[in-house]
Formats: sequence, structure tokens, C-alpha cells
Amino acid sequence: MKLGPGQRVIATANLRFGLFTSVPQGMTGTIVEVGGFFTTRCYVQWDNGEQGEVAGNLLAPIRR
Repeated sequence: MKLGPGQRVIATANLRFGLFTSVPQGMTGTIVEVGGFFTTRCYVQWDNGEQGEVAGNLLAPIRR
């Protein structure tokens, strides 16, 4: 399934953004923007208030 803006996703691994920001595996969020040339990079707004860029292979779509 292709990832796109507005799509709800779940983290499939523990993620770190910089020094102090992290998202645990299983956290849900919403994709804000998708980009990347060779790999899919998704900018995600997480439900815990954090945000950051994540490789698409570390996200799984949530089916409605």
C-alpha cells in the first residue's frame, strides 16, 4: 500500500529524531508530507505531539 499525506500510520520500530525526541514502537500518527528520490521519506505528526522525518519502511498503514 502506497503511503500518502493524511494517512494514519503506526511505527514498526522505536524511532529517534535528534537528541531528545523519540517515538516508541506502536505509536500512531498522521503523515503530513511524503518525499524522497530513491527511498520514501515521510514527515509524520505523531499522536504524542512529536514530529519528524521517517523512512517509509519503518511505518505501517492503519486500515480503517
